[in-house]
Amino acid sequence: MFPEGIAYSPREKQFLLGSMLKHKIVACSIAAVCQTLVSEGRDGLGQVLGLRISPGDESLWATSNSAEESGLFHYSVPSGKLIRKYTLDGKAAPHLFNDLVAGPAATCLSPTRGPRPSTGYLTRRTVWRS
Repeated sequence: MFPEGIAYSPREKQFLLGSMLKHKIVACSIAAVCQTLVSEGRDGLGQVLGLRISPGDESLWATSNSAEESGLFHYSVPSGKLIRKYTLDGKAAPHLFNDLVAGPAATCLSPTRGPRPSTGYLTRRTVWRS
């Protein structure tokens, strides 16, 4: 699986693991019982490098990278349902979303590498800023 991003959900008492190799997200209980939360490549999910649980609603934010697009994917926990994704086209210019921070005001930050490295952010009022 080659996990890179790891987050913990106190409400669900689960560790969430993002896979660079399999392009999926797995949820594992403290007793080491694991199940797929987001299946391989679903919703266009690519390499998962960063995962964070949002402190307000315990939803999951994941960074995703592929040749087609890079972005932030927002999932419901424990259902794994995609809430929304915010992407940049990778064909025009390559990007790499590495890690992120989820704060109480639903703000997410993700350092990016690409033609012009920057830090982007999302809030409840903005769609994407960099």
